[in-house]
Amino acid sequence: MNRSEKVSTRQSPLQFLAAGAVATNRVVGLADLSLLEKWGVKGPGAASWLAERGVEVPQSIYASGRLPEGGLVVRVGSDEFFLEAGQLDQSLASLGESVPAAADFTPVIREDSALLITGCGSLDLFAQTCGHPLQQSPMDQIIFTRVAGVSCGILPQSSGEEFQYRVWFDPSYSVYLGETLLQIASELDNAASEPSV
Repeated sequence: MNRSEKVSTRQSPLQFLAAGAVATNRVVGLADLSLLEKWGVKGPGAASWLAERGVEVPQSIYASGRLPEGGLVVRVGSDEFFLEAGQLDQSLASLGESVPAAADFTPVIREDSALLITGCGSLDLFAQTCGHPLQQSPMDQIIFTRVAGVSCGILPQSSGEEFQYRVWFDPSYSVYLGETLLQIASELDNAASEPSV
């Protein structure tokens, strides 16, 4: 069985979000992306190897781009890249299988927890948890900051007319950060649904 045919039995530490965060929060939506495949490549040959495989390699540090089948690639250093598959994307599996034994770069296993934060109240949520002014941040460039005291990478993106934010962080903080953000999102939703006086 090749890697793309394997069935994952991994469970997300943020699986409690699926019960209601996206369905009930109209002002802020939280979606768990932790089970999307993630890995990285690091070393002087990483950029050229990715480009040879059809990946549009971001030119500047912190910039991001799309993988051919819907995932994304972020340049996190001069010779270091973070890759995340899309929901139906098998391109990371095929990339992983094509890493040569003797290469001038190293594949890096990534097990980051990941959230997608959406909705018109997203910036209100970050205003309560993050000191970085996300409203001033360029789209599609990763920011390294703290959210509720947890070190995170945040990628602002546009989805139509709305903004969304991909957030990656150490999985040991998943329950704490997920519960904290869900609580604030619920409070923002409740405040928006209360009739104005």
